[in-house]
Amino acid sequence: MAEASLRFVFSRVDGRPLASHHWEPIDDTMPLDFQIDQVKELVAEKVAACLSADEALLEAVRKRNQMVTFLLAIDCDVCNERPCELTLSGHQFDHVSDLFLDPSAPSLSLTVRVHLDFEEDANTVAGKTVEGLVRHAKRTYKGIMEYDPDAFDCVRLGDVTVPKPNPSSTKLSAQGDDDDGDTASNRGSGSSTHDAGEEYALRRNDALVGYFSRGDARTATNLQLLSVPSWDFGAFCIGDKNYHCTNIDFCKDHRWLPTYVGVRSLKVLCERIDDQLSRRLRLPGSGYSSELPFLPTFTLNTYHPALVFPAINFPPFPNQGIQVAVRFDHHLDLSDVSHKRLSNGKHKDIDFSMDEEIHVDAADNAAMIKEALLAALKKTKMSEGDAVTSGVLFEKPLLSKWELQLWVLPQSPKLVKLFRYPTGWRGSTGRLHEFLEMETVAEGDRRLYMEAHVVPK
Repeated sequence: MAEASLRFVFSRVDGRPLASHHWEPIDDTMPLDFQIDQVKELVAEKVAACLSADEALLEAVRKRNQMVTFLLAIDCDVCNERPCELTLSGHQFDHVSDLFLDPSAPSLSLTVRVHLDFEEDANTVAGKTVEGLVRHAKRTYKGIMEYDPDAFDCVRLGDVTVPKPNPSSTKLSAQGDDDDGDTASNRGSGSSTHDAGEEYALRRNDALVGYFSRGDARTATNLQLLSVPSWDFGAFCIGDKNYHCTNIDFCKDHRWLPTYVGVRSLKVLCERIDDQLSRRLRLPGSGYSSELPFLPTFTLNTYHPALVFPAINFPPFPNQGIQVAVRFDHHLDLSDVSHKRLSNGKHKDIDFSMDEEIHVDAADNAAMIKEALLAALKKTKMSEGDAVTSGVLFEKPLLSKWELQLWVLPQSPKLVKLFRYPTGWRGSTGRLHEFLEMETVAEGDRRLYMEAHVVPK
């Protein structure tokens, strides 16, 4: 298996210097199929070794009852040459190979920046080993839980209700000089299906997920039910398991999957879940079962249709256009932002609870799609209840300090990863149909999934 050369460079989040003779950069080689989680484990060992050698710092950590946490980041031109955090900032990567534009290049090298932070721990650290003092930083989520398959036994049960009405579908148009002054920022909404056919229409649901903590008895007392906003895409369901999830109560009138139709009690539901967990299938390349809502991981690899179509014979742009479900996220550091809504000590994040559905025609390029999505972000109210929503991006001090970055999931089940859009491969038309699969489109399915990320300029 091909390998990559990685150099690990250490620094402190607070900017204070580290004793250079104990924290010299460390060079290592790793297989391209090495998982990022494995990289984190190795880095934790390296940090612990350096901390052991730096006796003065180790003594200070123990005296202050601190844990040493670390973040991993790489310099990335895709992120405007800013550090791209691995597994924390919204860009989730699977393997070392995903960190390179062209993993087939004859020589691969990368600098991984290890940012150290020191956090007071409520539990005493006196009896812990040096290794026990080191851990990878975890993102704080607004949701109820992260259903990690190593920590929870989870299964999709159906939908909480019948499918929710889709967000208004933004209809892009090639006619920029219409009599009504049509532009990407003021185009009207179109039909939510656009003749796609009922079977392949975009559907936004509240997926019903049942879960048990790993090791707990699968009984009614231990069963938790979770509502997860999601999009169904045939073979799999895309939804953010960490964000905007809510615990719900059992109700026999939920819209059950066939396995659970007729359930009238929690006892019977638990019995069927137990049976299903013992023989469910898993999504290729993922720790999650195929029916569970999940978010695709990212890759920095340059997308080329030949990855899916050896003859690069992706389908022509469908006459009826392409239906795209869009999820928003951001990578802005809001810790020092001075804004009346973000600086009151209660809110330090932006709530992207809204999704968008857009209809893309043959003449629509990446710039036009971005324009339409920017308009969708801007029209969202600045605040809804306690939430700080995307309208704050268009106010000072955030105004003009960010831009939108697009990622697309190819229609082929061979590639369950998000690729950059525009793709950047030589010969690319810059149109979305390069992500479609011939056979799938021939069946009438013209759906794509996209993520729009707000990144610093």
